[in-house]
Amino acid sequence: MIAAILHQLSPDDAVRVQAVVAVVTEFKDRKETLKQEIAATEAAVKAAVLKTGASAFGTHLQASIMAPRITWDKHGMAVYSALHPDVLDHRKVGEPSIQIRARSQRRA
Repeated sequence: MIAAILHQLSPDDAVRVQAVVAVVTEFKDRKETLKQEIAATEAAVKAAVLKTGASAFGTHLQASIMAPRITWDKHGMAVYSALHPDVLDHRKVGEPSIQIRARSQRRA
């Protein structure tokens, strides 16, 4: 598509447009590679945090481990389960999760 209009531009403008197209193409190719590298690094950090059970802090990001979610009213079920311990067989606790977010600049 760009080639169709290059002949209408001055030679200097055509060179500049071709240079911009080359840069855009280069970064478009690199973008996909970088996205894959980021996803792999994020998965490795999450696996390490889950394995150690401790949050990790980097220069600009942190990976915080979050406790598993329990999907019932804890107070009401604790009272009920004291009288009916068999209900605990039906309790489900989810997996812990990792949250990656920007690190606060206040911490050094």
